[in-house]
Amino acid sequence: MENKQTHSTRIGRPALHFQVQGRFTPHKAMELVTAMHAASQQVKGNMFIHTAEMTGLEPGSGKVFAGLLKKYSLPVTDMYCTGEMGFHIMDDMGRLPVTGG
Repeated sequence: MENKQTHSTRIGRPALHFQVQGRFTPHKAMELVTAMHAASQQVKGNMFIHTAEMTGLEPGSGKVFAGLLKKYSLPVTDMYCTGEMGFHIMDDMGRLPVTGG
């Protein structure tokens, strides 16, 4: 079992940053969306999901993540991923990852 946080949150102006660590699973997708929703209630702005510390992706996790974003009404137009794993997290939402980790 990993001893790392699923994510960390750093609130900047005007952006929210989330660090995803370890293997991305449907459970971690739920934890991430819950944190994103809570943070977005306090700060409005772009959301950056940093994936450099992700070690893998459980099949179907991207679809679960997409469904949860829709359920919580989080705007994907304001969301960006960094790193290669961002393509997999964002599934078919059409958002390209930005460079960097």
